[in-house]
Amino acid sequence: MERRGVFVPSVNAAKRSAEELIVYLKTLTDADGHTGSIDGKSGSTTLYRDGTAVGGSDRFGFVDATGLPAGKASYKLVTTGTQEVWPFSTRMDVEATFTSSADQPGVAIYTVGYQPEVDGNNTMARKPVTVLPFTVQGTVRQVKIQYSDDGGVTWKQAPVAGGKAIFPTPAGKTISLRSTATDAAGNNTTQTVIAAYSMR
Repeated sequence: MERRGVFVPSVNAAKRSAEELIVYLKTLTDADGHTGSIDGKSGSTTLYRDGTAVGGSDRFGFVDATGLPAGKASYKLVTTGTQEVWPFSTRMDVEATFTSSADQPGVAIYTVGYQPEVDGNNTMARKPVTVLPFTVQGTVRQVKIQYSDDGGVTWKQAPVAGGKAIFPTPAGKTISLRSTATDAAGNNTTQTVIAAYSMR
């Protein structure tokens, strides 16, 4: 089976029990939603409760925090990972801010998948305007998309309409993508994929 990008993180598990909160993100979910993983060069995850670190790991997208108070509080998940096995999705960052309590089993983390018109080499033909379809894992109120052609040094906002980001095709050869998805309660997730796809 040929898998095409963009390869993005996706939520494999995000749940809360009485005093435990677990998050497990898959690292390489393709444009069709097929999940996968890859050995990373580096990774780290930290979970904060009201600004205080309560759990973490040296892996991308994984934390199992225990001994949490039952009451409602503000949480932030910060995770980053890099890989050098192939030239796409070389770095992924996710920062999710959400409220959680023992009586809320779900954890509001929203990842975004992209479906660009790429070939088998994960390369898109250069056109004056890029039309980039995207999907959201979860129900949200708003999605913002940014793009970069300098490895994430600078970012530009892309207009979004009808599940598509539409923007002038940048001059650079490699495109990086950043999304921010926000639900009706204000929980939000910012996801960054460096070297999402290339242009030809």
